[in-house]
Amino acid sequence: MRLLFIDPPFYRFMGYYTRYFPYGLASLATSARQMGHDSWVYDADHDPSAANVDYQRLYQAYPSYLSAVQRRNHPIWVELKETIDRLKPDWIGITALTAKTASVLQTATVIRACAPDIPIIVGGPHAVVRARELLENAPELDAVFIGEAEECLNRLTSLSRPDFDRPSVDIPGVVTRLSPEQYSEASPVDVTAVPAPSRDVLLHTDYAREDLGLVMTARGCPFSCTYCFSRGLWRKRVRMRSVDDIGEEMEHLRTTYAVRHITFKDDVFTMNSERTTAICNILKELSLSWDCVTRVDTFDPELLSIMKESGCTGIKIGVETGSERLMKTIDRRLDKDTIRQAASWLRKSGIHWTAYFMMGLPGESLEETEETYRFMKEIAPDFASLSGYEAFPGTALFKAALKEGVVVENMSRHDFFTINPHDYYFRSEDRGMRLPQSVTFRDLETKMQYLFHMYNRSPRRLGKRLKERYMLWRNEPGLMRRDISRFRRWILPKR
Repeated sequence: MRLLFIDPPFYRFMGYYTRYFPYGLASLATSARQMGHDSWVYDADHDPSAANVDYQRLYQAYPSYLSAVQRRNHPIWVELKETIDRLKPDWIGITALTAKTASVLQTATVIRACAPDIPIIVGGPHAVVRARELLENAPELDAVFIGEAEECLNRLTSLSRPDFDRPSVDIPGVVTRLSPEQYSEASPVDVTAVPAPSRDVLLHTDYAREDLGLVMTARGCPFSCTYCFSRGLWRKRVRMRSVDDIGEEMEHLRTTYAVRHITFKDDVFTMNSERTTAICNILKELSLSWDCVTRVDTFDPELLSIMKESGCTGIKIGVETGSERLMKTIDRRLDKDTIRQAASWLRKSGIHWTAYFMMGLPGESLEETEETYRFMKEIAPDFASLSGYEAFPGTALFKAALKEGVVVENMSRHDFFTINPHDYYFRSEDRGMRLPQSVTFRDLETKMQYLFHMYNRSPRRLGKRLKERYMLWRNEPGLMRRDISRFRRWILPKR
């Protein structure tokens, strides 16, 4: 069978550049090829010419997205139709993120108009918690898949459209329109048996080498932060690939695609110091630079030294808030002293590090938002990223906000196409914050993003970022031209 996996367009409608390739879809397509299927991944959000990377101003671009996504004659939708006509797939899978829901629905509509007999299945994070809502809002869909599909692909792709009209489909994880509440969950897959994603399944061949260097060494996170959906997607148990398998994938990327930089996609890369050290040894042997995301309580100066020596050029950590009260509310299981200590170690290591913060949590006060800014200045990361809290269904914080009347349980198709994606599921613009009457969430968010932007523009921080990128520019000169173009868009003051 000819299978096509689609990542719907989203950032592309707004001229934003998206990093990397759809890793999860590539994993599925690779597994499908091993089963004998002719499978491909169509990254409809890929646009190498896009120059905007200022994601803190994304909210301002969303109205243009909501307008463009509804235009059936938009060039992006025309491209999707042409891709379907050219490949003539027998089966189509679409991945769904919450913010992309309008595009997911429209993608299904466009496909059904040009391929009336092809089964269309939706999976991904949003599908896991909103299967019935997706089926109600998209009559073009045949089913929703909940969970990890690698082991069920052969049975799932054997079904024709009429098969999904039965009262029940006896495949774990499959939710149909006739039985939206009756299904058995798909079991977590054995990641040691799942092949590393082949980059050959990608229809686009113009990814930067840096963007092909995405590697996932484990699925899952042992922590239970209430705003994060990782636990719902992967379950709490962490499943790790073998170090040898990871090494083989990285060597293959280096020799086949000339990749010189690896970005690890794990939720917490340094969770196991012994395993991290073993991977560092391989990276050093292969002369690869790399970066990762991790937690402040999973490394120490000794491990940072090993990471630096093996080529680590960037570490990203989630701080989220400067309020001890909110840290407890979102179950971070951290305190400010632990973060201060880790920040000190990171500064001394010489590795460029980014700290992620959020604002707009339900119950957050103006004073707590300002406390977050002060704490960011105190720990002084090399780059500070601020985002507004987004309500993700299925998370513990969403469930608590639902009880408090801060969010709504369901959205209609009309809602998804008219509400700013940043505001999906919120009942009102104040998002349950405790603000003075003279202060709105939107004005406060704009002010805080400006302050963070001006912090990041300091010559010292720009110089350290330049140093981090230099090694990549040496190996792939085209990246320098691309980075300069995007830097010009980002550097302008934000008011």
